[in-house]
Amino acid sequence: MTEKQEYWSAIIEQWSASGMTQVEYCKKNDIKLKSFYTWKWQLNNKDKPKAEANPVPPKFVALALDEKVRDSSTITITVHGADIHYRKDTNDTLFLELVKLLKETA
Repeated sequence: MTEKQEYWSAIIEQWSASGMTQVEYCKKNDIKLKSFYTWKWQLNNKDKPKAEANPVPPKFVALALDEKVRDSSTITITVHGADIHYRKDTNDTLFLELVKLLKETA
């Protein structure tokens, strides 16, 4: 932990033990409320993994369709053990939302 982190960690521990609200504690101790909030958040989130700056895009598999599949009125896609059935009468908007959701969770 850096010197600043140790300093703010001690401040936040003292506030927690004080029984005061954050606003009261900061006013009484002449601490800028914004700095207090910022450091409290940073110290509470320092061990959480950060989102990747360049996440790996999902990989798609090329499909080879035989004649039996081309003539079918339903396409079934299996993702993580769940079957998704796409038919000619499927709501395209709903299907696209499902695809977006699958991309986000991949």
